This record gives sequence, C-alpha cells and structure tokens, in this order.
Amino acid sequence: MKLFWKQNVGTNFKNEIVEHNDLVFVCSDTLKVYESDGDFYWEFKTDTPVTTTAFATDNTVIIGCEDGRIIGVDISTHLASWEIESNGKIAQGICGADDYCYIANSAGTLLKLVPDTGKKVFQTMLDAPLSFGPVLSEHGLIIGDDDGNLYGLNSEDGSSRWKSPIAGSRIGGILLHENKVFFGSYDNKVYCVETENGEKLWETRVNGWIEKTPVVVRDKLFVKIRETMLTSFNPETGENLWSKETQPSSSELLVCDDIIYFGDNRRLSSISSSYIIQQYFEFSEEQITSISLIGNKIYLGLSVGFSDIGRIACMIPDGSIRVNPQVVEETVSTTDENPEITITVTNTKDDIWDRKVEIGLLTEQKWLTIDKPTFTLEGGQSQTIKISINPFFPGIVGKNNAKISIIQVSKKPRHIRPEDETSIDDNKANEYVIELPLVITIDDPIAPKLCMDINDVDLGYVSTYGYQRIPIQLSNCGGRTLELTLTPIAYPRWLTVSHSKISIEPGETAKVYIGVTGSKTEPEAGYKCDFQGALKVETNTGEVNTILCKTRCLGIPLPTTISLKIGSADVIMNSVSKTFEPPSYINDGRTMVPLRLIAEAFFTSVDWDGNTKTITIRGCDTVVNFKVGDVSVHLLDENGEQTIQIDTPPEIKDGRTFIPIRAVSDILGGNISWDGPTKTVGIVYNP
Repeated sequence: MKLFWKQNVGTNFKNEIVEHNDLVFVCSDTLKVYESDGDFYWEFKTDTPVTTTAFATDNTVIIGCEDGRIIGVDISTHLASWEIESNGKIAQGICGADDYCYIANSAGTLLKLVPDTGKKVFQTMLDAPLSFGPVLSEHGLIIGDDDGNLYGLNSEDGSSRWKSPIAGSRIGGILLHENKVFFGSYDNKVYCVETENGEKLWETRVNGWIEKTPVVVRDKLFVKIRETMLTSFNPETGENLWSKETQPSSSELLVCDDIIYFGDNRRLSSISSSYIIQQYFEFSEEQITSISLIGNKIYLGLSVGFSDIGRIACMIPDGSIRVNPQVVEETVSTTDENPEITITVTNTKDDIWDRKVEIGLLTEQKWLTIDKPTFTLEGGQSQTIKISINPFFPGIVGKNNAKISIIQVSKKPRHIRPEDETSIDDNKANEYVIELPLVITIDDPIAPKLCMDINDVDLGYVSTYGYQRIPIQLSNCGGRTLELTLTPIAYPRWLTVSHSKISIEPGETAKVYIGVTGSKTEPEAGYKCDFQGALKVETNTGEVNTILCKTRCLGIPLPTTISLKIGSADVIMNSVSKTFEPPSYINDGRTMVPLRLIAEAFFTSVDWDGNTKTITIRGCDTVVNFKVGDVSVHLLDENGEQTIQIDTPPEIKDGRTFIPIRAVSDILGGNISWDGPTKTVGIVYNP
C-alpha cells in the first residue's frame, strides 16, 4: 500500500472510517466529512465526542455520542434531521440490515431504529452495560455485555431467545462465522458459541485481555490479545497455532483476500494466514488507531505522538514493481571465472500515478555484490541487474539460502488542512519491498577437508597442583589450505590447547596438544566424578567438529561431613548451615530424610517419577532405584545389576518423599553415627 492522502481531523479516535457515495465519514470529537480525494467537505459539531462508527444511508448519517444522544444528520443539508436521548454512552459499533439499524449503550439498552426518521421499532433493556454493538445472524441478533453475558435476541421485536453467562468479564467485539460467534473477553479467554442456542463449543485461555473483534481467514481464527499480540487458532477446536508479538496499537484487525492488516505502532503491517510477512508502510510520527477497508482503499485513523491530534490517512494499492525470475536457483563452482546471476526489475505501472519510481537493492550476504544497488525506472521500463558471487567466502561451500530485497520508493501527494496544526512531512518515502529468494549452491572440487580419527580424549588423572597434556593429530585431506580455529570449552577453565589457530597444507598433518591444569578443576568436597569438557574445531569451510574431553583430579575429593538433628530443618554440611524442608524424622527406628538432602550429601542427581512412585539416584558410577512402600532396591554399578533388600521403605509424608538415610548411605558408601541424647545423626561420606 502507498499513501494517497492524509488530513487532520481534530482529536484522536479509534472508530472505523466509512465511505458512502464518494463521501468519507470520520467520527472523532465531531463528525467530519471528506470527499474521496481527501478534500474537506463539511462538519457536524456535537456537544460531546462521537463514540460510534458512522452509519450512512443515501440520505442520512447516524452517529452516537458519549452523552447518550443518537443523531441522524441529513447529508444534503448537513443539519440534524432527528435526535434521540438515551441514558448511557453509545456503544462503539452500529449494526445495520434490511433498512434498520441497531444501537446499544452503557445503560444496557438496545434500540432498533429506522435510519432516515429515527423512529424506534423496539427498545430492549439487558442486564449490564454494552460496549459493542450487536451482530445479526440468521437466527437473530447476538450481543455481549460488560458482565460476560451473551444474548440471542429476536431481531424483529428484541425479545430474548436465549441468554448465556459465558465469560467472566466484559465481552469484546463479536465475529459471526458459519453459524458460530467468536469473541474474546477481559477474562483472558477466547470463546466459540453456537448462534442458534448459545451453547459454548469451546474456550481457550490466553495471556491477556481481548477487546477487538476476531477475524477468520482460510479456516484460521485470528485474535488480537491486549494490543501487542496477534494469535492464530483452529476455529473448530480452539487450538493455538501460532502467536506474533506486535507493537502496541488500538486498531482492529482488517482482512483483504488472504491478507490480514494490523496496526503495529507507527506501521501498517500485513501478514498472510500462513504466517508470512507481506509488507508494511511506516509513518514518521503517527500511531495507527483504526483500520477500515472500503473498495480498493484502506483508511487509517492516526494519533500524532503524545499529542491529542488525530488524523485520517487513505492508502491505495501499489505493487507496480515486479522482478523476474521470482526465485533464483543456481549452482556455481569455485573454478568458475567471476560467477554471477542476473535478474530483471520492471515498473509495470504506466499511468498518471507515480510513473517514475526509485529502486534500491540490498542483501545481508557479504558474498553477494549488486552492480546497480540504486536506479530509477519510468513507467513500463525494465532494468537488468548483475549479482556477483564470491565462491571463496568462508563457510558458503554447499547449499545457501539467501535473499535480495528490492525496495521501491515512491513520492506521494499530501493534503493537510492549512488551518490545522501542520506536521513533519512523512511522505518522504513509501517503501514497497519484494523479497527475492536465492538458492545458491557452491561446488568446490578442491575444497580443504579436515580428517581426524579421534572423537573423544581421556586425559586421565591429574593431581591438584599438576599439569599434563596429550597430543592429537589433525590432517588435511582436501586440495586447498585448511584453516582451523581450536577453542577449548570447559567449566571451570581447566582445559587448554597448544594452538588456537593452525594452517594445514593439502596432504599434511599437524600435531596439537590438549592439556589439563589440576588446580583449575576446583572440585568440591565429596566430588569424585569426571570433569567434562570439549575442544571445538572450526574449519574455513564452515565445518564444526567437537572432541569430547574428560579428566579426574587426584588428591580430591575431600570427605563430606553432615550433622542433622531429628525434627529440625537446619543441617550442617561441611561446616556450612543449610535448610532442608520438611525436616527429618524417625519412623520405626529409622531416620527418614528429604530427597534433596541426598543429592547434596552424596553428589548425586535425584529423579522422582510420580506415576510409578520411583526414586532414581545417579552417582558417577552408580544408579539406584527405590520405590515408595517397597523394600526391594535395584542397584546398577561396576559389579553389574542386583536387587537388595532394605528394612525400611521410602514413604510420602505431607506430600513430600522421604527416604531412609542409612539404606542410602550403606549403598553409596557413607558412614552413619547416632547421638541418642541430642537425637543427632552424623554422616561421613568419603568417596
């Protein structure tokens, strides 16, 4: 889309814009009317702001105000032809069908009127305030109130067909689709309801309130959550399909063919039903507050920064630029001389609008060079572009998915009423972007190639203050120089490598040393497992290999000492006080402790399977399986698998799992002591 015209309209507004018989009706602080080319025509002033979207017939335009007045304005005389007082703020939307219109207000009143005369056909009182107008289905009127009730009413006389207390809070705009209504609520849920009887078909919780009307495109439901999230659902089941974060905007969603347009702060963005970003138009200083589609035009309500100035913008289709081919698939070799591809860009529009356009091409890929990054096209003109490929750029040998962005810059006409406050001219450029996909395969018959026959390295044992290293060999099996970057990865940083960068000529082998520094392993008391690390090997062809490394530190581990008092959550572990809730207790003469204490005391990992009520304790070389209520224990260690019996099984107390400390200590190799007078258990674990 490109900007056709723009006008000041007074204050900010969120109502949709209406075009009827080549007149454009805008409701903000007053009713303002423009000609379809953007020229101001006339204005009808009201005492309070207009809260509805205008409803226009050939003779009359109807508006509703904040003070509860409903006014019919004669389009030919620009004067009020009738006026009705209601007792509440008029709801945002006016529903019209079969020469009638339906209007709701914050007092819970729903009215059916004859537009040209204002004659009341019926007036119905509902149970709560109404913030949105009704929708008309084949079964009658559907409307939701601010207490979360959904109503099915007879459209002839307003009588009730059904009432459903569906939502827990205010209901937002309602979408009618295939005898179902879809809507969101301030209770953070999306709903689907049958129109005939009000039966709820499904509901789905989301992460924010919903005010705006959903839309359906290609059997997908789209909902705007808060003002910052666009979410897609399966309309049959309510399943969440995907979500997209957007910038804040109070505008509704707009559908044109298979494309959804939405306000994205200062951008008019669009997205396809399959979640493919199409295009956008960005304003320099205004935020989008409403979106309306009329014919081949999109009308936007705009607010100017943090001021109270409101504007209207008219957008029209652009899309005059085409590129051929639409997808580039090419294979080149490193032995080719100056490989390149060509594309053709054409300005297909040749009429009175924007004959001359400026074109810019750009790419994020540094291995592509565009010979004409900017140029100008007259209407009907074409330009052939050469795109050069650097096949020696690091890491691109093989298949590469890239893209070229073709950007059309068009100047626009501009209309701002001279008596209103002027603004910065944001018609500097309307960027219409075409993304050209490139699939470039680079074939290198003499590429360098890393050959190594080692995937892991055991550095063995190292003393606390010692250092040792072992050599590994890396070879180049390719036809060009192999560049390697070697990066040791370990925490703490105990792993080293003798060379961080090396070059290997074709057919040659290089030796590097992997080392371990004992003092940097920093083992804790009780730790007896391997220290795990890796050496990352990156090549100039983009290949990445990993050599796993491990070591153990002699002189460590130190013993772990634990002192715990029965009934107390405080535990002394290696002279450090820790808290384990709930506290330990004695059951049938055996001390029961919480699972988390086992993990820290014996340097193990502890897993709990709630379905089978099984506890799995994993040490360096040992796996032990306990089961709640069972005295049989399954043990897997260096001696193989076996089943042993314990005298007290694990149990669940107050929703927590406890395990006998003596049984665990005996299996993992700890020593238990008991001080009867103080009811204190001592544990020494010496790995």
